[in-house]
Amino acid sequence: MVEVLLKIWPVPDGHVGTVVDPQTKAQDWVEIKHLLEAGLLAVGDRLVTTHRDFVGMEAVITADGKIELNGKRFSTPSGAGNSLRKKATNGWYFWSLPDGRRLRDVRAEFLAAGEVPGDPLQLVEERVDEIEGTHSRA
Repeated sequence: MVEVLLKIWPVPDGHVGTVVDPQTKAQDWVEIKHLLEAGLLAVGDRLVTTHRDFVGMEAVITADGKIELNGKRFSTPSGAGNSLRKKATNGWYFWSLPDGRRLRDVRAEFLAAGEVPGDPLQLVEERVDEIEGTHSRA
């Protein structure tokens, strides 16, 4: 089947394909809830826009890790930014904290600390700690 597809849509000259391991890529996926859990953001934190056309617009971090903007909740910073701008928006760059740190900076701090969500070794270590804590109380 691949051979038939390549006859119809050949690979452009000079193209070099790369295979990305989905597990590796998934470990870079960070959500607002991860930043809350790590203590880098707090429920009720205000987010302010960084775009000159939207000065003064604010959103709020909710307890469930969402971003509330104009009475609506968004799962991602980009979704909230898109709602405001009415076009594709990199929300990690668009939103900042009142102290000037953009969300992308907070996310970078999280990743630099090695607190990668879904890290299998971290999950196992946490589970072992839970079990050991249970046995030590018995």
